[in-house]
Amino acid sequence: MSKVIAVIPASGHSSRFASDKPKQYHQLLNKTILETTVTHLMVDSRISKIYIAVSPQDSLIATLNFTQANVEILYCGGVTRANTVCNALSLIDCNSDDYILVHDAARCLLHIEDLRDFITAVDGSVGGILAIKAIDTIKLGDSTQNVVQTLDREYVYQAQTPQMFRYDILYKAYNNADLAKVTDEASVIEKAGYPVLLVAAKHPNFKVTYPLDLVMAQAVLQYNIQESY
Repeated sequence: MSKVIAVIPASGHSSRFASDKPKQYHQLLNKTILETTVTHLMVDSRISKIYIAVSPQDSLIATLNFTQANVEILYCGGVTRANTVCNALSLIDCNSDDYILVHDAARCLLHIEDLRDFITAVDGSVGGILAIKAIDTIKLGDSTQNVVQTLDREYVYQAQTPQMFRYDILYKAYNNADLAKVTDEASVIEKAGYPVLLVAAKHPNFKVTYPLDLVMAQAVLQYNIQESY
């Protein structure tokens, strides 16, 4: 298969985490959230390079110990996640047919099995996303907070990361998109008219967003360790 190159956007200020430092620099067991995320991506040898995209003003990234030759810091963080990813795509070293795997810095629970199955499933396609199938009843609401429709949860997924697409397609789609309206790579690719493969996750893979999420993430990691993760 073509090379897989990971991009981790990590320039957010974590306003919802209510802390004096971005959530990716908080400790999770014996590592920071960001270090844990990077470690999980390193498990799959098909990922040849990992770029961490941080804010140009980020002074904390230098305190972390990324000694691996295939990890590189890019000081290209933008106003939004989309700006950061778009900036990174202009700086990374890759070929047009390589795959770019984008993974959230604070999504630190990515399971080895899910990562391997995801890359295998997406290989050969335009690209796809890891997602979790809805288990709750899903309601579509309107601007007045009234229910408009009950969706068939058989076909409803919550988008997660990683999301992986061909570099040339993703690069062009990002540069033609209104970045103010972009929330993930899949939405950019969909807007450009390409199909996006859904790969269902089998394990917890939530993003640390609020302080309580950190407590839950620690419990999941400890469980994974006990189960020979």
